[in-house]
Amino acid sequence: MEDTSTDPYQTPQEWTPPPAFTQVSVLGSCLLIPRDYTFPPICLKTGETEELTKPITRKLTWYHPAWAFLLLINLIVFIIVVLCVQKTGKVTFYLTDKQRRQHRRRVLITWLVFLACVPMIFLAVRFEDYAAYAIIAAVVAVLTSLIMAATWARLIAPRRIDQQSIHFSFKDPVVLQRVYAACESASRRNAL
Repeated sequence: MEDTSTDPYQTPQEWTPPPAFTQVSVLGSCLLIPRDYTFPPICLKTGETEELTKPITRKLTWYHPAWAFLLLINLIVFIIVVLCVQKTGKVTFYLTDKQRRQHRRRVLITWLVFLACVPMIFLAVRFEDYAAYAIIAAVVAVLTSLIMAATWARLIAPRRIDQQSIHFSFKDPVVLQRVYAACESASRRNAL
């Protein structure tokens, strides 16, 4: 009888990695892209192709919002859990000059709201009669600036990141279709 078994300690002769997710697709109001993707030259906010800035590269992170309930338990526990469960991706994209200026203006306003707490703290130290009001105003300014930075002043934000793709939500379906068409035509050009 002939032994047809292979040696379990033998190194594999050929290894084929699993196929990577390379397709761009639309799911509802979301554009699904690979986790490491470079967009063609089109503005992600407006769908325009003229007056674009230089390419912008951002590393994106996402975790399920339900993990925020851990903040009720402890900040350190929340940070450790989020660092373990978050998913990341890298995106290179373009914006129009107008959208880039608007983003810079929003970041500046957010910083000004944050820095407004400095004179309020000075007032609390200088005028003890109004210390409680100044401290409350400083805390409100800091919290407002953090909320503004997390929502209003963000450049781009993924709706979700899973094992293979990043989900970007678009409010305007026309912009979604323009960006999707540009991605499809760029992938066809690269395939040739």
